[in-house]
Amino acid sequence: MCKAFERPYIRGFDKNKPRNVILIIGPESRGKIYGVQCISNALKKKGIFKNASIAKMNFSDYNADSTNNLFMSDLYKALNSKGESVAFENIEKASPSQLDILYQLITEGGYKLSKRYMFLNGTLMEAFGVLDKGLISQISANGKFFIFTSTIDESQVISSLGNKFIKEISDTIVLEPFSQEQKVSLATKILIDFMFKCNKNLNI
Repeated sequence: MCKAFERPYIRGFDKNKPRNVILIIGPESRGKIYGVQCISNALKKKGIFKNASIAKMNFSDYNADSTNNLFMSDLYKALNSKGESVAFENIEKASPSQLDILYQLITEGGYKLSKRYMFLNGTLMEAFGVLDKGLISQISANGKFFIFTSTIDESQVISSLGNKFIKEISDTIVLEPFSQEQKVSLATKILIDFMFKCNKNLNI
């Protein structure tokens, strides 16, 4: 994961296109986004990132969004957020039209909208008869890291996304499930931290 974030700074990158496109596959609660957050925090401390926050979008939220209105609003908001990365969770649930939009953002750095919009109250709204220099006609990648995550098997992800899309992914990271020993170690640490918190705050 560290190599995936390091790669664009070694090979160079187009500031308009995504800085890197990363696919992280692993079981539920495996720490896919947590790992990205840890790296973002470290890069912020070193002054490489201006902001360590991660914009998140979950494709499970757009099952009923047949017109992509909600998806486009959330995408615009995420790509114009202060952080350096956008995490797209459950990428295998993206519709063909949503994948086409992402593909254009990855390969061209932008997606041209068929109409002009205004961004009001966190939503893209079509601008009717409005002459304004601030109208939005394109969604841009803005040099963000694109992080796609999935909990299904790697072969299933490849089948869902298609070879054309997969070819644009620079780094694929597959996280193995936690072993029983790792689960016990994590649970023990959580309990010990909780014990000290209770002692400090409640004198228990």
